[in-house]
Amino acid sequence: MGTTSIGERGYFSLSGAIGVIDYGAGNLRSVCNALRYIGAEIIIVRTPDQLKGLAGVVLPGVGAFDDCINGLSKQGLLDPLRGMISDGVPFLGICIGYQILFVTKRRV
Repeated sequence: MGTTSIGERGYFSLSGAIGVIDYGAGNLRSVCNALRYIGAEIIIVRTPDQLKGLAGVVLPGVGAFDDCINGLSKQGLLDPLRGMISDGVPFLGICIGYQILFVTKRRV
């Protein structure tokens, strides 16, 4: 995996592509636009093979916890994604994308 640095404009950067997970819901377009704005190379991830060699992963979130988990599971992404996180690959989960890190859900 590449090194991290602060770019000339002061933006945080990774050497390599950032995967943006598409599980069928989520604010994919907004996240991709924001990453492109800061000069990131992005790959839309829909299959486990597309996770290989990424410098980081973003999981945008909109919707219900169960829908997100089910969508990721149907695409075969849930376990490989959790494995990448365990291996220390930089991960940004947005809203429900962060919550999938937990084993169970609980309403408060």
